[in-house]
Amino acid sequence: MTIRYDMHDQQPENDLIVMFKHDISYDVGRKYTFDPKLGKFRMHFENVVVEVADIRDNPDANLYLQVHGQGQKERHPIADLDYQPIAADEINWL
Repeated sequence: MTIRYDMHDQQPENDLIVMFKHDISYDVGRKYTFDPKLGKFRMHFENVVVEVADIRDNPDANLYLQVHGQGQKERHPIADLDYQPIAADEINWL
């Protein structure tokens, strides 16, 4: 497989996102973004941090690349984002 995200190299155009299947029925908006400075995943609206080891082999975790720049002429910033599924073996883990 090709490496699409490298946790050792910051990629400002892409963010690595994880959403857990058990959260889907609770709240569709719960996403955790990889923070390269912390080396951990952080929830986007609360001060909740998840270790990389808790996500890497977790069958409940869905991984996505959040790619910026998809709809630059749209009115709302959310239109500028695209979520692309990414497999665990396409990530160069810490």
